[in-house]
Amino acid sequence: MSLARRRFPFGYYNASGVRRGLGSGQLRAVLPHFSVLKGAQMDSPLYTQAAALAEANAVGKTIADPSATPPTVGKVRLFSSALVPTVITTAAELVAAEVAFTGYPTGGYPITEFNPAILATGGGAVIYTQTIPVAYASGAPVAVGGYWLEDSSGNVRLVYSYGPARNLAVAGDGWPIVVSLGYGRNA
Repeated sequence: MSLARRRFPFGYYNASGVRRGLGSGQLRAVLPHFSVLKGAQMDSPLYTQAAALAEANAVGKTIADPSATPPTVGKVRLFSSALVPTVITTAAELVAAEVAFTGYPTGGYPITEFNPAILATGGGAVIYTQTIPVAYASGAPVAVGGYWLEDSSGNVRLVYSYGPARNLAVAGDGWPIVVSLGYGRNA
């Protein structure tokens, strides 16, 4: 195909092969919908503060809810540093990599409820758990790669990796965990 009068975005090549463009006024007339040219905003959803708080509180109730009949209890479970989780890591892989040491409850630390949602800096809302004290009492040294949060049905809701791994080797070693989940942040 000849370049003669072949159209390209914002212009064309003439019979001599010289690219001819549209003038700025013509360009604005051809593309009035481009926000870059007009300075207009793009379409976007917006969470109100009330909506973000409601969503965060509702999610917290799906994980742990003491007022449910029977009460629902989530768990925070620790995994070994031998596992490097990815977006396709399964619950079975996490369970297989769960750590064991004296001071760690079988099946993980129970989460009975989340604190009421609070507004987050930058928008949205955050729910968070009570402080969970990881405390090593005895056993073989353990390198903890992180933790996962599961709901009362055993569904993984969050995986959190430590970098670097946290070592437990001496009685009294440990750290606090506070799980926080954010919802409804506007882009």
